[in-house]
Amino acid sequence: MMLVLSLLCSAIYTVTIATGPFPGRWVVKTASIAALAFMVRRYPMLALALAFGSLGDALLDLSPSFFVAGLIAFLIGHIVYTICFLKTPQKVSWSSAAVVIYAGVFLAWLWPSLGAMRVPVLCYIAAITTMVVMSLRIGGWVAAGAILFLLSDSLLAANRFKIELPMRDWLVWLTYYGGQLGIAIGYLRWAARHWPEHSQHEFASHFASDVEAQ
Repeated sequence: MMLVLSLLCSAIYTVTIATGPFPGRWVVKTASIAALAFMVRRYPMLALALAFGSLGDALLDLSPSFFVAGLIAFLIGHIVYTICFLKTPQKVSWSSAAVVIYAGVFLAWLWPSLGAMRVPVLCYIAAITTMVVMSLRIGGWVAAGAILFLLSDSLLAANRFKIELPMRDWLVWLTYYGGQLGIAIGYLRWAARHWPEHSQHEFASHFASDVEAQ
């Protein structure tokens, strides 16, 4: 149910990119990620990371003056994601070197144009890069989602500080939403395989409820 709600809100927001903002559009945007947070509520750290993403969405859509506040919300979300991924037993992949190199080159390209935003952007890039590297411990949809998230933020930063990108809003939103969706669904699938006792407990609870109903 929450997944359907999330997809529906995302579709509505995507359509409104072409038609322009309307009163309350930020609610639709925020709900698309908030629904994912509710969907994964059995994993509090994952839900908390998505909740901070939802807060960042609201701040960025409400007013350009909330850019730094939105940046902070997303930065906290990346830190929470990193902690969540650190709980997994896998080791860091060698492909993490490519992520670090990309982040370094991208930051060097942005640096001359950042001005007073140098420190906040540096901290943010460090946070999201660490998050993506940690996502590689899980791999699959989680890693793909994290990489899409990095791509979305790269497009947003490039457009804000360097060049005007065509179809910016569509590109940023679709890669961002795809990233959050990939992380959420991927983590649920990964947890079902590696922590089967969670799924068994949930099944037992539903079974017990059915028996009581009879």
